[in-house]
Amino acid sequence: MGAERTPFESAARAVADGYLSALTALLRAHPGLTQERSRDEFGAILLHHVAANGVPAELQGTPDNAVEVARSLLAWGADPDALVDAPDAGPGATSLCFLVSSWPPFERGLQVPLVQALVEGGARPGGVGGEGLPLSTALTFGYTRAAEALAELGAPALLPFAAAGLGHLRELR
Repeated sequence: MGAERTPFESAARAVADGYLSALTALLRAHPGLTQERSRDEFGAILLHHVAANGVPAELQGTPDNAVEVARSLLAWGADPDALVDAPDAGPGATSLCFLVSSWPPFERGLQVPLVQALVEGGARPGGVGGEGLPLSTALTFGYTRAAEALAELGAPALLPFAAAGLGHLRELR
């Protein structure tokens, strides 16, 4: 018989599977859940799970209603710019950075709508320090539509490769 899941683990599973009603019930019963971090090596908050990256492989799912799940977590107080403590994340990595480097949301056609939802919910498109990390991450991983969305939402193309990747020749010169 397996160990019973903690409320956080149950909520993370609900995020990955898109069980919004179960997630809402857990958030009602445990209002601080959006600020908690996983106890594994990833140290993710629930909003990081929406990115389907920087979390355990079995939780890297992008359900059809991922945008609604993200909006719900933000409405319940999730920090849109919470830093990720995962191995290899690097300084300044947020849910937005993990999202724009993640295959599952891209494959489902939800990467750009999720970028928009996170930014609408308060995530800084230019990164927590304004250094352009989300944009450079999207371009590094080849997700140009996500990079274009970030640029449209105000992310600066500070690095030459970012300006080139977006076709901003004037800025590149």
